[in-house]
Amino acid sequence: MRKLLFLALFLILLQPLFSSVTYPEGLPGEEREFLDMAFFEAVDGRKDVPIMVTGYELGDDRGVLSFSIEGKEFSISARDRDEMVRFLSNALYAEPLLFLDGDVVDYVYEGISSSLGSYGYGDMFYIKDRDGRVRGVAQGKGDGELTILKTFYEKELKPGLSLSKGPSWALSFSLSSPFLRLSFDASVALRYLSLVRNFYPYVLFDVVYDRGVLKYYGGLGFEVRASLANMFSTDFTMLEDGALYAGVEVLLGYYNGFSWGIGVNAGYEHFPASNFFYRLGYRYNTIVGHQGMLSMGVLF
Repeated sequence: MRKLLFLALFLILLQPLFSSVTYPEGLPGEEREFLDMAFFEAVDGRKDVPIMVTGYELGDDRGVLSFSIEGKEFSISARDRDEMVRFLSNALYAEPLLFLDGDVVDYVYEGISSSLGSYGYGDMFYIKDRDGRVRGVAQGKGDGELTILKTFYEKELKPGLSLSKGPSWALSFSLSSPFLRLSFDASVALRYLSLVRNFYPYVLFDVVYDRGVLKYYGGLGFEVRASLANMFSTDFTMLEDGALYAGVEVLLGYYNGFSWGIGVNAGYEHFPASNFFYRLGYRYNTIVGHQGMLSMGVLF
């Protein structure tokens, strides 16, 4: 009963988003509801083109679904409903008739590619569905290739999703504290993302509270970033949407005269939303020493 109620609610919400499937007369309502859900999953976020179902029979041993999209005929044979959904998604996975207009993703496999548009090495892009929702953030490798930095909603990226110019900057706020004494370090960093892929220069401003004294520093640094989505094939969000990073920085400040320091940092980064990330990491510099660090930031 609960499953039927969930399906009914899903189809009610589905109607304004996806209503372009037509069926032959006499097809039972339960079968129409199942096919509505199957086609929605297959088309998911891409062009909502008219789909005409010309035949559907699901017997004890085998089922056959026949349909057409803008005159192109398809026929799928499957043993049960689960297999029918899977085969339908496979048949329409890279179907050009479903591609959105403009620059699109045309290939997805351990990264994504696009043969359309022109962009430079390191350029950032949003990957969006037909409703303008962001599904991912990608960065150009050159030669018509992009590499995945982020996917969203635990939904698989598909060929045919659109590409548009993405963020070029990352602004983050960090709090860190030494392991062995009462002190804290608050910093704001601005990273430029579009210079070289996975290599990001940044500027930062540091405020250090150490034994009752405030010290102020500015600095320059750079970091490298390795997306875990490019290393592991998984739907686990901490890997799919995560990355490892490491950086080096030089700090210059004034406290009873000019002083300077150098530092390193490394850790884990995760994107729980399209333009928001947090970091858990380790930081060391010659001013404060060893520190644990928590950061939050946004892309823009």
